[in-house]
Amino acid sequence: MTDFIQRLGRSESIGTLLVSLAIAGCTGNLSGGGGAGSTDHPPGGGLGPAGGGMSGSNTPNNGAPATDPGRVTMHRLNLAEYDNTMRDLLDTKKVSSVEYKFPPDDRGADFDNASDVLTVSTLHVSGYDTAATALIAEALGSPTARAKLVSCDLAAQGSTCARSALEAFLPRAWRREVTAAEVDSFMPLVTLATTQADTAEVGFRLALRAALLSPNFIYRPEIDPMPASLAPHPLGEYELASRVSYFLWSSMPDAGLFAAAKAGNLHDPATLSSQVKRMLTDPKSQALIDNFAGQWLFIRLFDDVAPDPGMFPKFDAGLRSAFKTETASLFHEFAFNGMPADQLLTANFTFANNQLAQFYGLPAVTGATSQRIDLSANPQRRGLLTQGGLLMANSHPNMTSPVKRGKFVIEQLLCQSVPPPPANVKTALEPDRTGVKTLRQTLESHLLNPTCASCHTLMDPLGFSMENYDAIGAYRTIDNTLPIDATVRALEMQLSSAGSTASCMKGTAPPTKVADFQTHVKLMLDVMVMAFQCDATRVITFMLGNAGSNQSYPFLMANGAPITGAHHEISHHGSNPTNIAQLIAINTWTFEQIGYLLDKLKAVPDGAAGENLLTNSAIVVSSDISDGNMHNHTDMPVLLAGHGGGALKPGQHVRYGAPIAAGSYKTKPASSGVPLANLMLTTVATLGVTGTPVGDSTATLQEV
Repeated sequence: MTDFIQRLGRSESIGTLLVSLAIAGCTGNLSGGGGAGSTDHPPGGGLGPAGGGMSGSNTPNNGAPATDPGRVTMHRLNLAEYDNTMRDLLDTKKVSSVEYKFPPDDRGADFDNASDVLTVSTLHVSGYDTAATALIAEALGSPTARAKLVSCDLAAQGSTCARSALEAFLPRAWRREVTAAEVDSFMPLVTLATTQADTAEVGFRLALRAALLSPNFIYRPEIDPMPASLAPHPLGEYELASRVSYFLWSSMPDAGLFAAAKAGNLHDPATLSSQVKRMLTDPKSQALIDNFAGQWLFIRLFDDVAPDPGMFPKFDAGLRSAFKTETASLFHEFAFNGMPADQLLTANFTFANNQLAQFYGLPAVTGATSQRIDLSANPQRRGLLTQGGLLMANSHPNMTSPVKRGKFVIEQLLCQSVPPPPANVKTALEPDRTGVKTLRQTLESHLLNPTCASCHTLMDPLGFSMENYDAIGAYRTIDNTLPIDATVRALEMQLSSAGSTASCMKGTAPPTKVADFQTHVKLMLDVMVMAFQCDATRVITFMLGNAGSNQSYPFLMANGAPITGAHHEISHHGSNPTNIAQLIAINTWTFEQIGYLLDKLKAVPDGAAGENLLTNSAIVVSSDISDGNMHNHTDMPVLLAGHGGGALKPGQHVRYGAPIAAGSYKTKPASSGVPLANLMLTTVATLGVTGTPVGDSTATLQEV
């Protein structure tokens, strides 16, 4: 059976995409937008770990293009940053945001340090005031902490001592140099106390409290010296120092970083590199794992997941803790020990204690402390995407979620955005309890719904590749009593990461081995649709249901039994009812595959609004033989589908070739010199493409 598809690709002009789909058969009958979304924040914006909110015009008023760096949203210290800064500034052991009940931080793109969402409420202001008052009193009451704030005698020297202490404190608190006028602005608070019969100590506390309530402390301002200019400019030395320290430590710069900023050479690559290496050896760099990796790799979420205890009795608090240590330790190898970034996904080692090693089926480990384990003999556990904690965090309590897992890859690893589902779409999915479908087969419905397909064609294939791991990361080969198809289809992967461009097909190929014939057929049909979407090819040939082969169909039932005989033998049915019933089952299944292909084409938007790949394709489905029992080459069934971009009337059965007799529906057989490829060539000509032969075509048809 032969199937012929022509697609019209729409870009600035209408081009023609030709696909020849050959389904050769010796059967008795005919057998057979979207995107990842966008964001209001341009690249480098406020959503994400960088924490800047970039916006602004790229074109000045005169219309000439210009390089506009945009703006940076002023960054409020989030809870972790505030806590750590107060720790390093006032030498306190208290976790301020917990002790004084700060409201939680809002999150943007899975990070809690995104400037654009870090607002300030009256609850924040109240918490800041309470914390500043209490922690200043605590620090001044501790000899060790006090010595870091005041190096003179306040009682004896009064405002002179207070000013000296403020000149040292304000640059540290505000993380930049301060002017004499800024120091002067705090002195009235000191004298206010002494003029009202209070001590200089009281006035100094008021001044420190005011400094810690100032936006210069609560925020990390980055000031543009020439706001009207579109010309990019480097960060100031102290601004760069703060960016480095709050990224690596989630805290203020230390004396060494302040000194480099004051010297004016922090922008020197060698100096900056030296500072970063030094800072990574400091225990405070644990914040890079806790806060950056903790959010980027979802480690923080491991504590929030509650797997169904009835379905996953092996999961407990010990396993959860081991999951966290494993992922954090692998990130530590990358950030601190020089492991190349790509090995986050391919590392041939992991970190496990006795419980996790047993859970993974690794060689036995002694003790509850995690240790590095070689994975050369266990490739199924290589890299982040096979780690139990991350797989668990991207699952439902009772089953896996290929959607969540694919979304994680797209958003956290590929740095693309996936919009939320439409409000009227039901997202809850119940697993199939009948044993008829795997979760992958159930989720394929996403790809048949145009509303869902624009995102799920990107997410689902990535998530399907992780289906060998259950909802707590245990390795498995069976889902719902059925074999799991976790094939990583190279074309799907390329399309997901590269978008609809011809280059996304280069160097890719489908897997050389698939689970069974049924899976292979689906794979080939998926490849065709994705090749169209990728605009990567204009010709594809595919054969299905070849009765000249010994293909069997044990997954199909006829007369209450699997079809185990060879297709060729069955096609010579000899009017045997058993053979005919088997042929009907085979032909019905083949029709279903054609329907699957048409549904997939229809689900992918293409061209103008309301159009899709099917409306811009022409599909001819036919057999080159009409009755395998007699090798009859007449009355071959032909079906036309697709609109051909408006050039064809779809849904037609057609006949071609010269009639044997006037009014007869019979046509001369292909052996008489009218090959089926001539019908394909005629369809191409109808769509405006001439001069290109198709298969063994000889000429366009005079009559269709």
